[in-house]
Amino acid sequence: MDSSKEQEIRNWDLSPLQESIVELALSKQNDDYQERLPVVVRKITDAFPNDDPGGKAEDFLSNFWDFLIRLGQSLPKSQNDHLVGLVMSLRAEEKGTITIWGSESSLWHDLPLLGPCMRESWIDPTLEAGRKDKAEESARWLNLNSFAAKLFARGGSDWANLALWQLRTGLEEEGDFAEAKVLVASEWIRETGDRIYELCEAESGVHDEASARMLAAGPKFNGKPGFSKDRWNFWKTRLSEASKTLSLSLV
Repeated sequence: MDSSKEQEIRNWDLSPLQESIVELALSKQNDDYQERLPVVVRKITDAFPNDDPGGKAEDFLSNFWDFLIRLGQSLPKSQNDHLVGLVMSLRAEEKGTITIWGSESSLWHDLPLLGPCMRESWIDPTLEAGRKDKAEESARWLNLNSFAAKLFARGGSDWANLALWQLRTGLEEEGDFAEAKVLVASEWIRETGDRIYELCEAESGVHDEASARMLAAGPKFNGKPGFSKDRWNFWKTRLSEASKTLSLSLV
């Protein structure tokens, strides 16, 4: 990330807690990161409103995850490992249970409300009708997918559906390959290929009509919904074709 982009992030209207998270994410040296990480984790857990008067826990979590997602959109995929490490370190903190939306969650192991916040942000700009490629939008979308994929790969989330959606969008649609879509699909394979392969080996994903619709095949894949060996092989073939067509170095 160039210095101007880093400065742009630092110029956001940041709270002291958010500022410490930004500095952690932008750490240049691994030793600095490792030294700062437990301090920032402690700041986050201490800031959580355990007494929860008036639903403050929900507000805190929503605002916290929205900020991390915004940061994930802004950090290049090659520089988001520190942010992923922060989330995984938080997940290791055992701070009892909380009830959100009528369901009990482990704090912080279940990363409560991260899923809903991520889904709310999951708006694919490459699907806009008549869209001309916009480099900045495409970069932010690729960054967010990289952040989500790395969390999925490390067991921090159960976002197999997000992986399949982006593979379908990038590799199963009619027409010419779209570079922005293919790069996102490739990122999921690069970061989560082992997990996706396991799901395909297990023929996983479809439990009812709703999940079958959610994980349906794109028009170019003549197969069943969900993960499957046939679909895995199809994705590999399509990525190879896209790499040659677009002159890109893909997985």
